[in-house]
Amino acid sequence: MSRIVVFGAGGNAGRRVVAEAVSRGHTVTAVVRDPGGH
Repeated sequence: MSRIVVFGAGGNAGRRVVAEAVSRGHTVTAVVRDPGGH
């Protein structure tokens, strides 16, 4: 499939986009502001 980059993957919409893309077989790179933060 495709390789996708999702900016803002830590938010509610971003998490849904990542989950949907992965379930469809895409390779996803998730970009978040602070990987260890809240």
